[in-house]
Amino acid sequence: MLDAFGLASIQIETAGGSAQQGADMALPGLANAAEFRDAVLSRRDALSGGSAVAAAPASAPDTASANTATVELLTEIRDSLRRLEARMDEKTA
Repeated sequence: MLDAFGLASIQIETAGGSAQQGADMALPGLANAAEFRDAVLSRRDALSGGSAVAAAPASAPDTASANTATVELLTEIRDSLRRLEARMDEKTA
């Protein structure tokens, strides 16, 4: 059904997760799922790869811009989910 709307689902697993347990989190109904995945992986790499952003104190400008980018990304996810819910409501009405 997601394909009909040009949407996809992403499953998130952590290194500590169990294969039998399945995904730690799922995000169904994402538009541009591949771009979202790439953005998340880029953020992960920037924050965990020993970069200046990961080592900087909380008051550093890089951290502030990272927080802004995170808020913007989460806002896009929220808006995407709201659009999906609206489309699903239209289909069932």
